[in-house]
Order: sequence, then C-alpha cells, then structure tokens
Amino acid sequence: MDKLKLKDLYQLREWVDQMYWDFDRLSSSGQETLDKIADKLGMETETTEEVVNRVSKSIKDLKKQNPTWTNEKLCSEVLKFWLDK
Repeated sequence: MDKLKLKDLYQLREWVDQMYWDFDRLSSSGQETLDKIADKLGMETETTEEVVNRVSKSIKDLKKQNPTWTNEKLCSEVLKFWLDK
C-alpha cells in the first residue's frame, strides 16, 4: 500500500465532509464511525447545536469587551474569527 500524500488527506477530508450532509440517514454506528474518522483527520465533529452555542458565547463575550460595537460589527468580528480557525 502506498503512503498517503497530503493531497490524499485533503481528498479524504472532502469526502468525509460530504458524508456529513447525509449524517442523519446513517445508522448510529455509521455516525459514530464517521465521527471517529473525522476526528482522526482533525475535523470538527460537533453538532449544529454545539456550534451555535459556541458562536453565541463568542458574541456575548465580545459584546462585554466592546459594549459600543453594533450587532453588525459583533457578528462581523465573530464571523472573521470562526473563518480564520
């Protein structure tokens, strides 16, 4: 078997990401296995609810640190932060 190349890892991550679109159609063991593969590939495996909670907390924290910012500015800064991760 050939060694995995960086290009192969990017392709694997892309395929795993695509599989998450059908996550709810997988069996529970299929979901668990997909999460394990994603974890090994260094991908996020959080549920939508967990991500929403984390982003909401980021917005609240930024609002405390920058009380004069508008909601538009807060959301813009949070979006920049999460896209840079």
